[in-house]
Amino acid sequence: MQASSNRALAIIDTGGRDTRVGEIWVQYLGRMFCGVQDTASRLGYACTYLVEGQWKSGIDPGGFVGALGLTNERLPDQWGFWEAWRLKRPCVFLGSGASECNVEADHGSAMARVASHLLEQGCKRPGFFHAGEQPSTVGLKRMGSYREGLRAHGLELEEPLSRVWTQPGCMEEPLRGEIYGRYLEEARPDAIAFSSDTLALDFAAWAGSRGLSIPRDFAIVGFDDWSGRDWLTSVQNDFYRVGASAVWALHEVLEGSRPGSFTSLLIPAPLQVRASSQRSASNPSLGEERVFREAVSQSVRERLASPDLATLLASRLLISRPYFLKKFRRLYSQDFNEWLFGERLSEAAWHLAHTHRPITEIWIEVGFRSAQHFNQLFQRRHGVSPTRYREEKGDVGDPDRGKT
Repeated sequence: MQASSNRALAIIDTGGRDTRVGEIWVQYLGRMFCGVQDTASRLGYACTYLVEGQWKSGIDPGGFVGALGLTNERLPDQWGFWEAWRLKRPCVFLGSGASECNVEADHGSAMARVASHLLEQGCKRPGFFHAGEQPSTVGLKRMGSYREGLRAHGLELEEPLSRVWTQPGCMEEPLRGEIYGRYLEEARPDAIAFSSDTLALDFAAWAGSRGLSIPRDFAIVGFDDWSGRDWLTSVQNDFYRVGASAVWALHEVLEGSRPGSFTSLLIPAPLQVRASSQRSASNPSLGEERVFREAVSQSVRERLASPDLATLLASRLLISRPYFLKKFRRLYSQDFNEWLFGERLSEAAWHLAHTHRPITEIWIEVGFRSAQHFNQLFQRRHGVSPTRYREEKGDVGDPDRGKT
């Protein structure tokens, strides 16, 4: 499909971040923008990327059919700008913490998994830490979800275990070290969930310089999984999928198949468990188990539709296929194929509920080989057919679109 001038999207980065976060945000934006650009191109839209100086100078919304807000916050000085745009053109936000028209990682489910994981590791005083030069809607949302996750296990997250610092210079020396030291002294945590990988890594470096050991002295968990550090447990934020899903959502608003004021669209965010939160990481058997689980998680993300994923995984782990299947059943308490079909059905259900993609395209992409097999398993798991599921659960408007 050829993009034309009347199918122009404004991709607006409203900035407003402190310098340290801004450097990392460039990496986030790169992944998001690839998802935005690839999907917009497929749908026939032309993208114009506007950075802070350009949008502040005044851009006429009339030159675009809609806008995507690439921002990690909706800060007060941006509200007037966005409200003016939304009066004239549909807008969708990416990871902003906005109350509507927002596409972001599923913070609630992700932080609940973090809480459960730390308790499974035997942690008795799990804390939460956020620091930054400006208020953080996203950081507070992650803390709230973590608190609910602990509450589900009968624990309350209260001060001093939950700590949010927001003041200029708080991430620069000497204030940075004073804040870290005061938190450890007052809270005495044996595990800390951080609002971002940036903070988790910075804290780990500070702790190491003072002779403290992770995870022996305290387990740590980050959020976003951007760093490539193979030892940091972190929630994986799929920035590419956030960008792609935001374009689909805006497209559906423009086509009239999704309400212009839809609620947040949540993208699954799996927890990647690594050494930083394994309180017994020095135990060889636990190390082997961690490698096994990481290999399974990574392969499912990358090769969900592979026709023989068990053989691929066994080869990656340098073990035989029968031994892999036996070990999988011991660790996951179910057969590999049963588990794999569950993962494929979950992915299919997400697309049915949140996109207009044809059902045939969905079941092929997630790894099924026939419509009959897919329909049978889907009906057994959800109690309704895929078409009926889309009608009942879909938040994208007309359920007839996308039927086979």
